Amino acid sequence: MHIRKLELLGFKSFADRAIFHFGPGISGVVGPNGCGKSNVVDAVKWCLGEQSAKSLRGGSMNDIIFAGTQARPPMGMAEVSLTFVASDVPFAGEYAHHEEVRITRRIYRDGGSEYRINDARCRLRDIQDLFLDTGANNRMYSFIEQGRIGLIIGARPEQRRALIEEAAGISRYKARKDEAEARLRDTLSNLEQVQRQVDDLGARMRSLERQVRKAVRYRRLKSRVRQAEIFLGLARFAGLVGDRRALSGQRRQAEADEAAAIRRVTVAEERLGRERAALRELETAA
Repeated sequence: MHIRKLELLGFKSFADRAIFHFGPGISGVVGPNGCGKSNVVDAVKWCLGEQSAKSLRGGSMNDIIFAGTQARPPMGMAEVSLTFVASDVPFAGEYAHHEEVRITRRIYRDGGSEYRINDARCRLRDIQDLFLDTGANNRMYSFIEQGRIGLIIGARPEQRRALIEEAAGISRYKARKDEAEARLRDTLSNLEQVQRQVDDLGARMRSLERQVRKAVRYRRLKSRVRQAEIFLGLARFAGLVGDRRALSGQRRQAEADEAAAIRRVTVAEERLGRERAALRELETAA
């Protein structure tokens, strides 16, 4: 695999579109100091996903956008495209059967950015996966700048091991393993959260069950009390009905006794009247 073409627009000192063509083998970028040779290397690194502005010799990512000169205004975006040819090392994933792949990265002065593979929008992760184990990425051994050889030689064993794993083509599987382990950790964490929620729901269910039992018992007792109240009311009503009947009988008896007494009084008054009349007749005759 090798780079066939590099295109720059608005990247650092390249205000106008610049195109570099590369062939198989070793290519050299030469020129006087200050002509932008290092910017070419920075463009390749940035297009492949470099996220550190310091590694690109800048303070922020906006520093890679053409800042303008006295003769030209600053630009609002920077764009770099790389065209790769799979001569001996195939691309990864869905592009394994492509002979040529073009990746593009853009950044806008307002902070927006985008990545593209063959002019289709994609993620940075898609570009990183495309070049796993090919050496075409922004890591240390892919771009050896001045003074880097000494850093590689003096690197710690774990750092050298990472470089060897990348060069040997096993970093892809290590990356997949790390990703799987990260997903497993996330899954376990989610399971723990779900278990806590289940425990909380279980406690709430037990509390609700107790409340339901209390409510059922309350309704049962309330029904019994209501039945007792109805029974007591019926008993009182029956007693009142009996009392009314008894009082009605007593009233009728009293009325009958009163009528009999009135009749006796009437008879006595009539008899008294007759006797008085007879007495007056005797007095008159004498």
